[in-house]
Amino acid sequence: MPRILAIDWGEKRIGVAISDPGGMIATPLPTQYAKPKKKILSYLRDIIRKEQVATVIVGCPNNMDGTASKSSEEAGRFAAELIRPFRGKVSLLFHDERLTSWAARQMLKEMGEKPAKGAGRVDQIVAASILQAYLDWKR
Repeated sequence: MPRILAIDWGEKRIGVAISDPGGMIATPLPTQYAKPKKKILSYLRDIIRKEQVATVIVGCPNNMDGTASKSSEEAGRFAAELIRPFRGKVSLLFHDERLTSWAARQMLKEMGEKPAKGAGRVDQIVAASILQAYLDWKR
């Protein structure tokens, strides 16, 4: 079964998670820096090719009223640029990720970790939670 990739886009860091081949479990990958843009696009495109990713899910931090925020619009532009070479071969989905960073920080606090020191961990947790929610919904 083709894999699914989830991205927690941010101006500074990008969280990434990938599904197992059976589409049951989301596994976070190392957090990446968002810049330089060419480098992160190359990294993600390599994953898409090597892991035969069929679907990319990008988290969009919408406003609390559900409307698109500036960040969600920027995430959409990034996602469109990312999958441009795979047009027609890779599906692109968006996931409203309101409050996911807050929830990830709370989880780290409960585990005894300091979220500020583990900012990259927050991005990993968010990407994995976006993907796991999708995998669970799909079943």
